[in-house]
Amino acid sequence: MSYYLSGLLNAKQIRNPPVDYEIGKEVLPKVEPQNICTRVFEILESVPRVPQEELIQEFVYLDITHNDKILSEVVDIILEKGVRNPENSQKCVEIVKAKVNHDTRNGCGKFHTAILRRNQKVFYDEREKKHRFGIANFMGEMYLNELASAKIIKRYTVTLFESLFEGNIDLDAIDHGFHLLKVTGKALDSDPSPDTINEWVEKFGTVQGSPKVAAMVQKFVELRARGWEEAV
Repeated sequence: MSYYLSGLLNAKQIRNPPVDYEIGKEVLPKVEPQNICTRVFEILESVPRVPQEELIQEFVYLDITHNDKILSEVVDIILEKGVRNPENSQKCVEIVKAKVNHDTRNGCGKFHTAILRRNQKVFYDEREKKHRFGIANFMGEMYLNELASAKIIKRYTVTLFESLFEGNIDLDAIDHGFHLLKVTGKALDSDPSPDTINEWVEKFGTVQGSPKVAAMVQKFVELRARGWEEAV
């Protein structure tokens, strides 16, 4: 996922970002359009070193939806950070949620729509299969933050588990599928529609011939039985 190869951010920009405002001011001066992508990069690079509240304040004030090209590049930067650093996905999505909520209050849903569409486009791109773990994990965090629907999670799991029923087992994809269900399982169990977890548990019972997959299924079933709490 070579989002930066187009020259979006060159090395000089990253080392010397323009200082347009300081964290903590009640009124933040507008960041010029040509500096927005650099600012977003710097904000996300500060996760988790800088307090989350400060990063959210910075990001919410940025006008990322006025220009479609800037919006597209900002979305790519966010996914780049969240996908390449899955351990930071949760904090990245918290920043995204704050911006989506801010935009929604102001009658704008472009950013929310753009990041959902871009995530799904990358997930289904065969050339980006090596990034499916990070992309699925990011969407899982989006779902937990009420930024994505259970239907999207179900579609992702269908894709990740499809080799279970085709005879050519893809252990990496299956592992990614179980990870996505572990991330979202507790919330999915409380979601009235669709009944994703029960459907998959039933389907897993029909899978035969792979001891590794059987072990994955067993661990997943046990995790759910414990109320989604990892074993001590």
